[in-house]
Amino acid sequence: MQFLTKVVETPDDRHKNLYSYHLNHYLSHIDDASEYLFFTNLLHLVKNQIEIEKLKDKKKLSAGGKKWSEKNQAKYEVFLNTLKEHDKWGVMNTESERNKKLLGQVESLKKRLADTTVKHQYKINIKNGRKEHLIALFDEIMGVENPSTDNESDNFLSWTASKTWAKIIANHFLENEKEIPLETAVNYFDGTTKLNDSDRAFTIKLKQRGK
Repeated sequence: MQFLTKVVETPDDRHKNLYSYHLNHYLSHIDDASEYLFFTNLLHLVKNQIEIEKLKDKKKLSAGGKKWSEKNQAKYEVFLNTLKEHDKWGVMNTESERNKKLLGQVESLKKRLADTTVKHQYKINIKNGRKEHLIALFDEIMGVENPSTDNESDNFLSWTASKTWAKIIANHFLENEKEIPLETAVNYFDGTTKLNDSDRAFTIKLKQRGK
């Protein structure tokens, strides 16, 4: 209740300072404190007090008591606007606002997906050969030795990220203008489908090892 008194007594343009002051005090004195808990508790306190003021029988109040109750309610509602400005979590959002935010997130995901997905017409086409030749070439690349060490057991690139290699092929290459399914590519890289010796048309050798 002491906080509610401060809300009433504090000028509207100082409500943000009031919020920040009590938030900092709360965070520095309470174990496992978080702004979210502070915010939701404060929101509940203020909204509950607004309902209390609304439920008061104004007919039974004196003129001064009615005026005081209306003033308090108005101040609490102004403070709700301050809370709205600090609502990082959308707690106070209406259903319409939540739907709008969700649609925005969906559109953002669609854009990100579009930015990371290569369209069919921009993919590299294997016009003379088969997907197995390309997969074998990538397998050869995976086995290239580290050029900066004398330890021949070291590889230049990681060979454990099989799905990543498969995604590169599925997302960037075509076989005679046809898509290469991701699952098909994954099967080759995880060993489910084996490459034949005839698929290994390319050999990559280390030209020079660094010091």
